[in-house]
Amino acid sequence: MKFINLGIGGHTAASVLQSITDARHNLASSINSGAWIADSEKTKDLTNQVISSNEKLELMQKTIAKPMPYRFALMLDTSNRP
Repeated sequence: MKFINLGIGGHTAASVLQSITDARHNLASSINSGAWIADSEKTKDLTNQVISSNEKLELMQKTIAKPMPYRFALMLDTSNRP
C-alpha cells in the first residue's frame, strides 16, 4: 500500500511559529528598551502600533499552532502484482 500524507509538515509549522515568536519578542524588547524615551505623542503612537502588530502576530501564532485537519489516503499498490 502507498501512504500519502495530505497535511502540513510539522517542521514547516514549527519554523513559522519560531519566526513569529521571535518577531513578538523583538517587538516587546523594542517597547521595553524605549521606556526611557520621554513621553511624547510620537512615542505613544509608536507604542500603539507595536501593540497592534503584536496582537496580529499573536493571532497568526494561534492560527498556525491550531491543528490542521488532514487525511491519509490509502491505496492498494497493484503495480507489483502478477
